[in-house]
Amino acid sequence: MAKAKQETLRTIFKSLGLGVDNEASIMYTLVDHAQTRILNILGNALQITHKCKRNRLTVNDINIALESLRIQPLFGYSSQIEPELVDVNGDNKLLAYDDSFVQIDQYGRRELPAYPLATSYDIDWIALNGVGHKNQEVTEDNNENNENAQLKQANQYRQFIQDSDAFVVSNKHQFSFTHQKFFRESRDALLSTNQLKKELMFYKLSRLDCIQMLVPYYVRFTLVQFRDHSNEWNTLYSSLCTARALVQNPELKNIERYLQSFITIALSFLLNPDILRTNVVGLIRIRELAAEYLVVICDKISNGYPMVQPHITSQLISVLVDPARSVSEKYGAFCGLNAFGSETIARFVLPHIDVIVKDLVKGPMRDGDRNIRIVAATYYDALVNAVGLCLYNDTARSYLNGCMELAPRTAEHREKIFETLGSLLLPFYIDESVELSI
Repeated sequence: MAKAKQETLRTIFKSLGLGVDNEASIMYTLVDHAQTRILNILGNALQITHKCKRNRLTVNDINIALESLRIQPLFGYSSQIEPELVDVNGDNKLLAYDDSFVQIDQYGRRELPAYPLATSYDIDWIALNGVGHKNQEVTEDNNENNENAQLKQANQYRQFIQDSDAFVVSNKHQFSFTHQKFFRESRDALLSTNQLKKELMFYKLSRLDCIQMLVPYYVRFTLVQFRDHSNEWNTLYSSLCTARALVQNPELKNIERYLQSFITIALSFLLNPDILRTNVVGLIRIRELAAEYLVVICDKISNGYPMVQPHITSQLISVLVDPARSVSEKYGAFCGLNAFGSETIARFVLPHIDVIVKDLVKGPMRDGDRNIRIVAATYYDALVNAVGLCLYNDTARSYLNGCMELAPRTAEHREKIFETLGSLLLPFYIDESVELSI
């Protein structure tokens, strides 16, 4: 008993920067006072446990008991504004790590090991870090077990980083328990195969205002998932919809800080030739979703950054007319241009319509790969519909007004587009023959 008290106080004095050669009377007085306070805390905590009809004492009970005695809670978290080193149970150091990124789980509030049901009012088991000083042999065994546990934990962490480092946070940030819990729940939902859970999480990400500090980690999640799982439809869909939900969230402030990352995500999903090589249906769908997401970004920032859309349009046009690009990339570029509206198609695509269709018909549509032919056919249908819509808008407006427009968008290219696409555009063309047919 005396040895445990003496060793405990020596450790406390060292941690406080005090000398360890103090008189025994002072040490015993401090121990008796500490023992009285600890017994009061444990007594209140046990009363709370019994009142809740539980048989196990938890950290939450200890914290409530500390608050009842006007003592700040100590277990599970730090209330300091600045990050500091907090050692919980000897195996979890919060807010201070040597590496630049650590798992979000490392910041989770941990429940300490369950206390014995028959808790004895003895000070033997009370010591720093929850490790009791019993005897030298037990201490050595505990140290060996702790080293093995730490080594196992380090190996598991290293394996986790090798598998995927999507859900990590910076050691410079301090998260509340609510943020930690929500981030873990969102991770499980976004990586699950349950579509209902995913859509519900997308809705939350597009509405909640309490996830401001988590935005960069969701952006990083999207980029890492795109890099590591480029051929998995479910993962790509989750990452793209996550980024779109963040952009659509009206409660998030300073979203422009991540503008470059959001645009990178959109263009990567639109133009990357290596995604979903074996899933042609998923490839077509993900290009369409990425185009819709690109429009959401441009609408969000159009007032503050009016030149973003013109620069993106120029880049997409360069991909569309580049003969070295694959049909998958060209289809993604056309989806992005088509999402901007018929005016964009009329101004930037119609001047190159003959070259685009010629390369498409002579090349990919005659390719031996079935997936390439499917993408090419989808691209061709979308091209016909987009050009036909431009033609319909001009001719319908002219017919309804009773006069020709001064500068119709398709007038100078009308002969070219009819020579290129032929009778496929007749359903979109409105002139006096429409009245005769009616």
